[in-house]
Amino acid sequence: MISKKPKYLRPRILVLVTSEARNNPKIKAIKEAKRGIPHVYPNPAVGCVIHDGSKILSTGYHKMFGGNHAEYDALQNLDKSARGLTMYVSLEPCAHVGKTGACSDLIDPKIFKRIVIAEKDPNKKAHNKRALANLRLVLIGFNFMAIL
Repeated sequence: MISKKPKYLRPRILVLVTSEARNNPKIKAIKEAKRGIPHVYPNPAVGCVIHDGSKILSTGYHKMFGGNHAEYDALQNLDKSARGLTMYVSLEPCAHVGKTGACSDLIDPKIFKRIVIAEKDPNKKAHNKRALANLRLVLIGFNFMAIL
């Protein structure tokens, strides 16, 4: 027979949502990605946040299978005259043409000083080093468990 631990001994996860966390573009990108679940299956859920260093300017997410990707969605609401921005994406921008165009082609290096991604795309078709070479990609591992 398995005995139950008393409540005071059970591990607890406490997530404090501070104003700093609410305005964190990495956290916002993951939250945007979650909005696409389960509609994007079998594709991954992806979120995108465009940030100017002080505030979030635009967000987007992959809404449904075969539909526009998160980067496209976020770019639709962006003032194209902006410069020096950072794009936070939960998955590396795709660099191939499938049901939609390549997201790497949409990202203008004149507008974005860097692209921060949570993880590389495991799909070999989606990853193209030559197409992604002109983007200033920064791979950082978002702590998904703390966000979800």
